[in-house]
Amino acid sequence: MKGLSIFGVVWHSLSLVCVIGFSDTDPLAAIGWGMFSALFGIGASVYYISQSKPKTDPIAEMVKLNKLKQALDSGAISQDVYNLKKMELSK
Repeated sequence: MKGLSIFGVVWHSLSLVCVIGFSDTDPLAAIGWGMFSALFGIGASVYYISQSKPKTDPIAEMVKLNKLKQALDSGAISQDVYNLKKMELSK
């Protein structure tokens, strides 16, 4: 993801320079570079949105942790299982 971000900064900078440079002499080239930049931006945005993690409800997490603790206290699960599940919930 970091590599994509670095590439995006370089790509958009190059596109901006080309748009400014070609705007007086070759307007179609300037529009083309602007479109290249926009298409990359749209693609990167879709990628970032698809990779983002959904927000979790802190109350639901507390309820799950309480149920795990009750299961541990009643002997239904071992300490190892409790620790593993607790780590999974905290991610």
